This record gives sequence, C-alpha cells and structure tokens, in this order.
Amino acid sequence: MIRPVENILSRADGVKRTAPGRWMCKCPLVPSQKTGSVSVRELDDGRVLLHDFAGHDTTDILTAWGLEMGDLFPEALTAHDSPCKPIRRPWLGRDALSALERETWLVIGVLEDVAEGRTPPAEVMDYARRSAYRLRAALEVCHGV
Repeated sequence: MIRPVENILSRADGVKRTAPGRWMCKCPLVPSQKTGSVSVRELDDGRVLLHDFAGHDTTDILTAWGLEMGDLFPEALTAHDSPCKPIRRPWLGRDALSALERETWLVIGVLEDVAEGRTPPAEVMDYARRSAYRLRAALEVCHGV
C-alpha cells in the first residue's frame, strides 16, 4: 500500500528533501513558482502535515493535486472500524472545474508542442503524465466508474 506522503510527493513538482521525513515542493496553485513554498512533513504515525508559506489553504492545495484531507492519513487511521471516520466532502463544482482546467491546459500545451515537432522537457512530460492520470480519474468520478 502506498504511504500518504508518497502519494502526495508523487503529485507535487520541485520536490526537495530538507531533512528526514521533511520536504519542500512547489505550490500547485502558483505554476510559475521557481522554488518550493509548500512544506510536507511525515509524522511517526504516517500522518502528513502540509503548510504553504505563500499562504494558500491546505484544502486548495490538496484539491489541485486531486486529493482530499483524508489522504493525509494512513489507512490504519481511516479504517472503517475506526471510531473516528474521516469526512469525505464532495468537490465543489467550481473547484473541480478549476482543477480540470489547469490540467487540461497543460496537456493541451504538451500535445501542441509534440504536434509541431518540439520535444517538451522531461519534467514537463512527467507532469503531463500525472495530469493525464488526474484527468482520467476525474472522468471516472463523473461517470461513476
């Protein structure tokens, strides 16, 4: 099973390890960001703490990554027999559309480059692959798959 921190870091860009169990990455809400402003910290029990030094709300950052607050906790802490079940809020329509728009524009840009014979940099291609994954996941949610 994938750890919550691995799930988060796989969706983030510009990830740099700063100490054991601690990373900095770029905020998905600021595409032009040169250095990371989001601190990611894995606690001993597997929970993940996020903090954006640029001031963005954690839920907005998670939404941009296609995640929810419950994704910050390991399965053992969110098991169905747990006395405290996580609250799964549905995406608000505007949040879902905003996330889909960002991902779609990125994929369109990469496809246009490829169609015109340009090879996008490897990091752009990696992000585009993750974007395609998130777009597919969003479509599956829309179609109830």
